[in-house]
Amino acid sequence: MNDAALHTDALAVDHAHLEQATRAALLQIGDDNFLYIPRREGVQIEHAVDGHVDQAGRLVVLVAHGRMVYARAMLLGHPTATVIAALRPHLLEGRAARIDAVIAGRLVGVECVLEDLHDPHNAGAALRSCESMGVQRVSLVTSVNGFRTSPRVTQGAEKWLDVKRFSDAASCARALHDRGVRLLAAIPGGRLSLEAIDPAQPVALAFGNEHTGLSPQLQELADDSFGIPMHGFSQSLNVSVSVAVSLHVTTEARRRAIGRATDLDQASADLLRARYYAMDVRKPEAMIARYLREAG
Repeated sequence: MNDAALHTDALAVDHAHLEQATRAALLQIGDDNFLYIPRREGVQIEHAVDGHVDQAGRLVVLVAHGRMVYARAMLLGHPTATVIAALRPHLLEGRAARIDAVIAGRLVGVECVLEDLHDPHNAGAALRSCESMGVQRVSLVTSVNGFRTSPRVTQGAEKWLDVKRFSDAASCARALHDRGVRLLAAIPGGRLSLEAIDPAQPVALAFGNEHTGLSPQLQELADDSFGIPMHGFSQSLNVSVSVAVSLHVTTEARRRAIGRATDLDQASADLLRARYYAMDVRKPEAMIARYLREAG
């Protein structure tokens, strides 16, 4: 194993370089192994977390700060079941139950796309709405504006999400379509009402810039459009409010359609549980090592 590719403590490196190194390291470990890059203490997140599960089901999380990446990659190198068993006893009283309850309400069948948001407060509020509604996956399109958030607004919500950044609308739409996710564009007077969106099909709701809305390119790539009816003198909503309203209606419809609060399978839920447990304790590697020694 190349430790240099896995452990970068308090270093500023190009985002692409760190992602390449992390992917290369993942190729050298087993399918059931668990890797994550935690948020470095004292660093405010200006760019949201990049996170995804690769084709082998392994978790990759990159923490971005400004235009550079400050992160420490930790290779736990154990199956998710081992991570969970080792770390659960070290969580504060009631914390494990709280994390488990959150995971039991997580959805991957409803996603959010944010394109070129300008205001950090709007961006932060949008991420916080995603997390509070149980939406796990967020895609950021940053072809014009870099994605900036306000930590005072997000209150750490971004660390619980899987956020993927794209440099253009085409690559974002392609990634969604490759996973069988329908892309719906939020535009004034959109063809669909929120209630008309099929909750049985995986869907990503896309929201655009506060001033110009969604780009023509993303609108063209979308499978359909939707709108929020307005019945007052005001004929528009703040983008973060639009995100909250739309996700509330869509996530609740999804839960009713599938007959339960989450659409995660057991393996995905356990992978998320291992990630959340590891993020919630100090020195998880040491705790796992001790667990394995005591287990003999």
